[in-house]
Amino acid sequence: HFYTLGPGTHLNALHLRQVFACEIVPSKSRWIDALVNTHRRDLGLSLVCIFCDIRDMGKTTAHCHVHDRLCIVPDCDILVASTSCKDLSKLSSNRNKFEGPVLDRKESPGGSADSFRGLLTYMDSHSIEMLVYENSDNLDDCQDAESLPDAASGQKTNSEVFTAEVTSRNMEGQSFVLNSRMFGVPQNRRRFWAVFVRSYASRIFDFRRRSLGDVFRTLRLLVQVCQRLPPSADRLLLKDSDPAVCKE
Repeated sequence: HFYTLGPGTHLNALHLRQVFACEIVPSKSRWIDALVNTHRRDLGLSLVCIFCDIRDMGKTTAHCHVHDRLCIVPDCDILVASTSCKDLSKLSSNRNKFEGPVLDRKESPGGSADSFRGLLTYMDSHSIEMLVYENSDNLDDCQDAESLPDAASGQKTNSEVFTAEVTSRNMEGQSFVLNSRMFGVPQNRRRFWAVFVRSYASRIFDFRRRSLGDVFRTLRLLVQVCQRLPPSADRLLLKDSDPAVCKE
């Protein structure tokens, strides 16, 4: 999902407005449409575009699921994105079949390379202020000794490719491998997360008042203090008498 800062933004209040979304799976596009556009349809407001393919997001226009036509790809300030993890996942038959990191390729069977390149082309065409990125924990291949290249080979890792591509676009940031079970969710799910901000001539962030180092020290502290134990899964299950359970 992609956000821009609203006109009322100031130091004590942050107003976010969703500008558009992008999802290639039709059923997921319909789910996003129901979330972001149902109320807008009821009020007769303009609808949020849901573009169909991240590989087209660097273009001036791209096909939109909502309007079923080419729509203008808008700018945004905060880009929240997840590209394909199919070639990085431990469940993928493609994993470890590539010569070199998959993110360094232009294409890959599961779309991990293609969708990552699509993200980069959007960043090249639209100057964003913040990137929040999520993918398989295997993107951080430094955590997996089996997938690390021989140091003598000089071969790059996926995490090095990711960092190099984003920082080359005048952004600096911090990456983490976090497990959802450490943040109140009853699920054991490790994922790679990264937060990058524009460090040069930013329209939003004034690093003269607070250094970039201080910003990311605060972010690391927040990641620590937000950790909490999840509830037992049985607390989240529907009762036996629930109509949905009875129907099933």
